[in-house]
Amino acid sequence: MSLINLGMSKETVVKRIGKPNMVVMAQVTEDGPLEVYEYLPVNRNSYTDSFENRPVWVYFLNGEVIEWGPGEDWQIDNAFTKRMLERYHNRKRQR
Repeated sequence: MSLINLGMSKETVVKRIGKPNMVVMAQVTEDGPLEVYEYLPVNRNSYTDSFENRPVWVYFLNGEVIEWGPGEDWQIDNAFTKRMLERYHNRKRQR
């Protein structure tokens, strides 16, 4: 995931880290289309020496990365989306 940056286009993300395992969500917001791609990188747990799939979600607004991190629970979808868009607006204002 270190190969992606905020503001990067979906096309560039796919070129750098590949196609997502799944499109988790797509919805229209006041700011434009919001999409969430899920990637399942295989991580080695150094404590147990086992391999684990930990989903990473990449959030795109208007086709650009605005955030990425561990997969969330979509049961809290509206509250999470609102907080994420607030962070996006705050970053834009700081530029």
